[in-house]
Amino acid sequence: MGIRILHVVDSLSKGGLENGLVNLIERLPATRFEHIICAVGCLGPNAERLPSDRVRTVCLEKEATGSRVQFPALVRTIREFQPDIVHSRNWGAIEAFWPAFFRSRIARE
Repeated sequence: MGIRILHVVDSLSKGGLENGLVNLIERLPATRFEHIICAVGCLGPNAERLPSDRVRTVCLEKEATGSRVQFPALVRTIREFQPDIVHSRNWGAIEAFWPAFFRSRIARE
């Protein structure tokens, strides 16, 4: 497979960021890119637009856990999928920065 991208978003509800992410995934060549979407909150209606044969989705269900911090779940997700790129989008998914940073440091050593 090609370059594995983990997109971290708050949700895939209706909105400009979410719509833009789905459009980007639809337009990138499937032979060069593999996409995983990690929704910190919930997936939402834009998830239905994603090509299920090319995109995997993970929902951390922040509301169901009762925890405001998803750092451990993000570390597990990054470790599980081993992405080449972690693309954290917007403030709702900002906590993905540190797990991605530490993973990249460990991978280089």
